[in-house]
Amino acid sequence: MTEPKILTERRGHILLIGLNRPEKRNAADFELLSLLADAYGELERDPELRVGLVHAVGEHFTAGLDLADLGPRIGADGLSFVGPDGVD
Repeated sequence: MTEPKILTERRGHILLIGLNRPEKRNAADFELLSLLADAYGELERDPELRVGLVHAVGEHFTAGLDLADLGPRIGADGLSFVGPDGVD
């Protein structure tokens, strides 16, 4: 079983949001971006959460976008990766 590409942990009023794709230097693919949008949605909806802290798992914060994964998905209208519970 693979680990989730986004890890969330609540610490009081803080939501820790970990980018968890260290084998790719935390480059953001479609799945990671969708899960990140969901984590932002959780932060937005929960009045007990006051701060979201995005951090990296591994040595690198992020290598940016994984263009090999995202490039083919970009159409004339751009790219939509935000689900019904997410925030862009």
